[in-house]
Amino acid sequence: MLCEKCGQRDARVKITRIINGVSETHHYCRECAQEVTGQKKINTNEWSQAIFKLLTEMFMQNAQDNSPEMNEKAAGLVCPTCG
Repeated sequence: MLCEKCGQRDARVKITRIINGVSETHHYCRECAQEVTGQKKINTNEWSQAIFKLLTEMFMQNAQDNSPEMNEKAAGLVCPTCG
């Protein structure tokens, strides 16, 4: 299916709008979908780095927790490859 707006590229984005109870569905290519919605393209590299940073911070926060519960959980962790 081709993009409804440009008619040149494959439609990979489906946008459904409901206005006053009336539903309309449109199919756009990624470039035209960005124009229609006003959203910028997601930079997957930046997104991946942000997720990695968040997970690292969460891990470090938990690693600093020396509660008996955390120590029990950590004691049960074993690498499945090297043991």
